[in-house]
Amino acid sequence: MSTYLNITDEIAPRLNRRAFLGAAFGTAIAASTQTGLAGESKGSVVPAADVRALDLNALSDQQALKTYLKMIGSLEPAVLYTWFSGHLWGIVPGTPAKQLVSFEGIAKNVWRHTGDEITKQSFDIGYFGDARTGELIDAYENPYTGKIVQPYHYAYGGRVTRYAKTGKVVDGDIAPIRHKWTMSGDQAWFEETNSLSVPNPFDPKDWPLASAGKELHFGSSTTNTAKIDDLLNHKRASVPYTLFWTAINSWEPWLHMADTPGYVMWRATGRKLGNLSEAPSTIIDYVNKRQPNYFSDDSPWTGTRSTWADYRRDRKHKS
Repeated sequence: MSTYLNITDEIAPRLNRRAFLGAAFGTAIAASTQTGLAGESKGSVVPAADVRALDLNALSDQQALKTYLKMIGSLEPAVLYTWFSGHLWGIVPGTPAKQLVSFEGIAKNVWRHTGDEITKQSFDIGYFGDARTGELIDAYENPYTGKIVQPYHYAYGGRVTRYAKTGKVVDGDIAPIRHKWTMSGDQAWFEETNSLSVPNPFDPKDWPLASAGKELHFGSSTTNTAKIDDLLNHKRASVPYTLFWTAINSWEPWLHMADTPGYVMWRATGRKLGNLSEAPSTIIDYVNKRQPNYFSDDSPWTGTRSTWADYRRDRKHKS
């Protein structure tokens, strides 16, 4: 799952290796270094008894990338969906945190092969709901201001992320995908974090209620977890995984908090879907009404969308 606000769309020591069974590790991984990025060998999964002895932190750059891609996406061309749901919290210094609204969404990731690269194009869409029932809401009483506000349901994405044989392509260079894996029993997980501050595209003079100040601040943490034997099974191009996402960001414009000190915290749980029948009917019905071509078209909209750009288009100044 992408972070809710991908602001870049709009504004412009390796760890010590633990002891592991070298023979078993070589059997499980060797074939992946003999094929291309998208190639899958016909080797078998490492026996469960040996899995606990393997060290995912000791993978080569190419092995690490393949393990990462088959977890979050696919080593073969595919259209995959991740469903997620959670709550939006308010945090004001000196007061208890408040659970504000729920949210539910779905991320569509289109995985393509171009020469020696794998690319991912993402399209995310979702809505805000009642904190208790999850039912979609179009009006909400902000507990901090006592005012009725209109939640701005979100759609964003369209940008393309590129991966080469040993990492992610960033400004023409290849950045290795290195994470600190934690292993317990039959599960393995890693954390991805990000933080930044950028100038606020909402000028406080023009948007006195929606603007949270001259700068916007963002920080997120996503924990991705899967079964170890799935990750090491070279017969599989894609494996099930679950994610846990937390983000602490500046106030959402639709909350009309102006420059009130504080932040929102997003907290969600999600999973890669085997097929769309695994998604709740609530999100399927919402998407079919909001973006009817979302499930039928690989690119449901042209270009890159940002919820903040859409908000400025759809909502008025002075609000």
